[in-house]
Amino acid sequence: MWRGLVALEGDFDWADRNFYWSVSASRGVTRGERSGWDTWTSRLENAVNAVSSGGQPVCAVNADASTTNDAPGCVPINIFGSGVITNAMRDYVAVPVGEKFENTQDDLLATIGGELFALPAGPASFSLAYEYRREKAEFNPFDANRLGLVGSGTPSSATRGAYNTNEFSAEVLAPVFGGDFTLPFVKSLELSGAYRVVDNSIAGKENVWGAGLRWEVVTGLTMRASRSRNFRAPTLDQLFAPSSTTLDSIAQNPCDSDRINSGPNPAVRLANCQALFAANPGWGPLVGFQDPGENFTNVLVTTGGNPNLKNEISDTTTFGVVFQPTFAPGLTVVADRVEVELNDGLSAFTPQNFLATCFDSSPKPADVCSQFTFNSQGQVATARSTTFNAGTVRYEGEIYTVNYAFDVADAFRRAADWGRLELGLEVTHNALLETSVTGFDYNRTDDTTVTPDWVSRFDARYSRGPIRLSYTMNYLPVSKVNRFDTTETTPTPVIDENIRHNLSGEYRFGDYAIRAGVINLTDEEPSYPTRNYGDILGRQYFIGLNAHF
Repeated sequence: MWRGLVALEGDFDWADRNFYWSVSASRGVTRGERSGWDTWTSRLENAVNAVSSGGQPVCAVNADASTTNDAPGCVPINIFGSGVITNAMRDYVAVPVGEKFENTQDDLLATIGGELFALPAGPASFSLAYEYRREKAEFNPFDANRLGLVGSGTPSSATRGAYNTNEFSAEVLAPVFGGDFTLPFVKSLELSGAYRVVDNSIAGKENVWGAGLRWEVVTGLTMRASRSRNFRAPTLDQLFAPSSTTLDSIAQNPCDSDRINSGPNPAVRLANCQALFAANPGWGPLVGFQDPGENFTNVLVTTGGNPNLKNEISDTTTFGVVFQPTFAPGLTVVADRVEVELNDGLSAFTPQNFLATCFDSSPKPADVCSQFTFNSQGQVATARSTTFNAGTVRYEGEIYTVNYAFDVADAFRRAADWGRLELGLEVTHNALLETSVTGFDYNRTDDTTVTPDWVSRFDARYSRGPIRLSYTMNYLPVSKVNRFDTTETTPTPVIDENIRHNLSGEYRFGDYAIRAGVINLTDEEPSYPTRNYGDILGRQYFIGLNAHF
């Protein structure tokens, strides 16, 4: 990986005002590979099909009457027992798999800014910018992947892609009140605005903007608010990652007898499943239907990029208050409300997501339901895993923070150096998180293990001279894997709370600092039966040395 940058900057005076400017050009290249080992499918089939010849095991293809199917070098393998695999067996069937990739980014940026005009509280300022960016990626599978030697035997092709963007932006900042120019209950008032036009050669053109307000009512009490329209373009990996097909599980089939009466709208799910089975009478009865793909890796799942992705667009509103009381120096209390409505959200969709979205929607979205097929028994035969533009995502929540920093000696009214203590508490309330691919059928995931309703973190940091000590507690509340889980649909519908503690310390001496700590001090496991609601790695220790030259 390397990056080169050339930049010029300067300033000039005009009309009794000072202006600054800058021009820069850069190129960055990242090369790497993702690699591992897999089993050469045809060789494994030959190796396990062993027969006895002269009292010794040999591969059957080399012992039959035909010479056209001989496999030179075939090493017979006994898959039963422990410790029976020799190096020769492993070398015969093991093959390196993966891909090499190269990402290149070229960027050209020019800016100019300065003061527009004078206001009673200070000058109004502006900034203008133009940016050109080009991104290119190449993905080259290893020979085993390219030739389809592993897994289901589906070859992976080399892929490449590129896009470029032209962006124009403008920002203004206007201090309306402040300094010596105030009003009752308006100690300061600052307005800000921004506008940007982005033209992406693949995802299209977007106009985004933002507006903000900062109002200091009295000393120590500040109100703030903002409204913005933002976007996120799909990455090269999301667009052009090479496709590969392997046998995998679908995790959940909505029409399975264990799932058919659940979901965000059980009546819609049931009706869609009944209609599908009625249209395919050869599949057999829906009652008691079980899809083995839930528990076994017997579904051909294709993963890779999605060249049809669009930009993700979001409208965000925030408003809050900052309280820094003069009677308690070092204390800061912040409360912010956040509301986001996101359209065409770039979401990682697994087979389970495509299936659930299809059968939980009315009418069923054709572009989603076309991502999987069924066999003659109604079981999922093929499926896809890729990035997908989910229709709408809505989020509402609040973030509350309290920070208090003080000298320990001051708490005891002592004139001494006992060090400084900083205490911090952050609480996030996820009031609403719902997703819809169709735009009218919403699936809520707030108050679940994916997005718990209340999440909190407490920090305590102590410092004195060269010593730094810190403690952190992370809290996850009681929750559910799915909001609609019950004892009838899920063996363990309610997931217990999860609390983890971390400790660390640092000692500085000269140009060096040694640090050590413990992550997950009490070795708290993820709350049963999940593997991700908590820390699956358990207790961890670390030690390090920093040196400055």
